[in-house]
Amino acid sequence: AALAGGEYNLWPAPDPTRFEVTWRHGTPGLVHIEGRDVQLIGRDQGLPSPWVWALAEDETGTVYVGTEAGLCAFARGRCTNVAGLPGEHVTALAPIRGGLAIGTNRGLVVRRGGHVGPVIANAPVFQLVADGHDRLAVRTRNEVLLVEGDAVVARHAADWYPALAPASAGGFWVGGADAVVRLEREGSTWVERERIPTTATTVVHEDREGSLWVGSREAGISQARAGWLWNVGAHEGLGGSAVFATYIDAAGVVWLTTTGGLARIADGRLTTWAVGQDIPVFG
Repeated sequence: AALAGGEYNLWPAPDPTRFEVTWRHGTPGLVHIEGRDVQLIGRDQGLPSPWVWALAEDETGTVYVGTEAGLCAFARGRCTNVAGLPGEHVTALAPIRGGLAIGTNRGLVVRRGGHVGPVIANAPVFQLVADGHDRLAVRTRNEVLLVEGDAVVARHAADWYPALAPASAGGFWVGGADAVVRLEREGSTWVERERIPTTATTVVHEDREGSLWVGSREAGISQARAGWLWNVGAHEGLGGSAVFATYIDAAGVVWLTTTGGLARIADGRLTTWAVGQDIPVFG
């Protein structure tokens, strides 16, 4: 499969034979890869909009697709619309115990057993991540909120583009314009536990060994571990300086999308695929 120009997101599924790629610029839609079968999913397959913003798989194995025109459940090559959301534009999804957290342009809801309950109203949600213990970090216009159960329990003022990720030491990583910090709840507030200086953070991802991978809009990607920092940018051969998405697979390989295409970091070695170049769909 050839890589078209665009701003890509990566969502590998728990099953290593499945892989999803979406993009918001360039050829729109969702690519579903299972084994050696590649399917482009669009309006003809029931997708509410070709502009996909979020994907998540719940405990039952149902894959949900968030688009600019609503949410759908994807199964057997088709999409079925999900009703009852506060806004049409679905911006973020996160699986939680017994259901799904859904961020939209008008708030946050939790869907359990077919019932949709409001958590945050009249505020756009830009990102949300779950920590595996029924806690959510939610990015709104100028705050990062901690949600436990169906209630907001802590707030933290944040700049416009923070990146979020669960932290193995507790709490969440929050990346912004000049630093990545680890926040934990203390009463009704967040408390800063760690701080790592960065530049224009776009994504944060902690690997199984405790290293923190930080993508930047200006400086590529950096690995922070035990007080040292290793950077991979344009000078080291990365196809573009802006990193849009990262994923760390079961083998510890770091995948990332940039302005220049797709990249992989394995055992300290960088491999890139430029726009228009074939990508390694089958290994």
